[in-house]
Amino acid sequence: MKLTRENLREAIQREESRFGAAPMFRIEGGGAPARRRLLPVLAAGLAGLLLVAGLVLTGRYVAHLGESAPAGHGTHHGAYWSGYPPASPAPKLGPPPAGISLIWAIDAADPGRLLAYDWDGHEVGALTLDQNATAFVIQSPDGAYLWTEDRFLDRTGREVGVLPAADKGQPVWAEDSRHVCGVRDAASHSELWTASPGVAPRDVAAVGPGAGGQSGDRVVACSVSRDLAIVYRSAIMSVTDVWAVRLSTGQVVTHLTNLVCVNGVAASPDARYLALNTSAGGACNANPGPPTAIRDVPTGGVLADLGTRYVAAISSSGIVMTGDGSQLELMSVRGKLLNTFSAPGQSYYVLQRPGGSDLLLAFNAQRADGSDPMTIVRPDWSRIDIGGLHQVIAN
Repeated sequence: MKLTRENLREAIQREESRFGAAPMFRIEGGGAPARRRLLPVLAAGLAGLLLVAGLVLTGRYVAHLGESAPAGHGTHHGAYWSGYPPASPAPKLGPPPAGISLIWAIDAADPGRLLAYDWDGHEVGALTLDQNATAFVIQSPDGAYLWTEDRFLDRTGREVGVLPAADKGQPVWAEDSRHVCGVRDAASHSELWTASPGVAPRDVAAVGPGAGGQSGDRVVACSVSRDLAIVYRSAIMSVTDVWAVRLSTGQVVTHLTNLVCVNGVAASPDARYLALNTSAGGACNANPGPPTAIRDVPTGGVLADLGTRYVAAISSSGIVMTGDGSQLELMSVRGKLLNTFSAPGQSYYVLQRPGGSDLLLAFNAQRADGSDPMTIVRPDWSRIDIGGLHQVIAN
């Protein structure tokens, strides 16, 4: 029998009717043009082969460019060369956001830069100033303002007031974060004053006779809410007088004088509690003064005797911090021991979170990398160590 196209089609159709056929090979239509579904598969395979060949050729061409790339026209990494510059590092943070309480520190890698942290220990912003400005910075309790020896800055670094230290002495921030207090030398007395960013200083009261020679007066606490400031006078490394003064009227409500063997004063930021530290050594060994005491202000009543402990700070929540440089004790104002921590240094300052009881312990004790330890202590005594290269500000 002669093999023709029609005979072939009939034979295939007979076999399909008996056994069936894979769809991709089935020839459809009675008299219509045959469509083989194998063709799309073959086309896809051919396209894949062409793609692989193109990638191989492109790789060889790129390798060739890497070997012959002209200097200054790209970055050469072995056999790979890119005509684009390397990616830039992540940009540094700008000023911190408004509406949150801040903790400021100096960038140990760039002393002209201040770093801002929140009370969870996260870095949330930074300010770039000159190194002279960051060498002596005092932050408001909420961190919204900074004083830098001659001017006030807001959290964005914008100047919002002028207050030269040479004229007014070192200020202390009030617990409301909007006022400062200080003492300046007048002709025959020391003058207590108060001011705020953008508002000129106001004299409050004369505090004792002029402190000449080797003596000097300083504010240790300033509270607008309690209408009190605490001022002490030191002479030749010894504290001789302490005053508690009404900010509104200038009235002296407490005056402790003729103090013996007292070598330091600490007070809570709200001017509620006062500690007088007893000296040890020298003439005070033979004729010691009274033990270190926690006193109420303004009554002056003794709340606790702490023996020879040295009180470094008191929080407004009534936590007293004492230490010898290796161990930090946290006590109540009644003298009850609450907790102890190992301390990396004796010199430190304490900041209390506004509206809360969290405490920042910032130690002026440089580590090997040049930074200072900073730790947040929660009311449940859990701790958050603030990471990063930072140095304690002058508070």
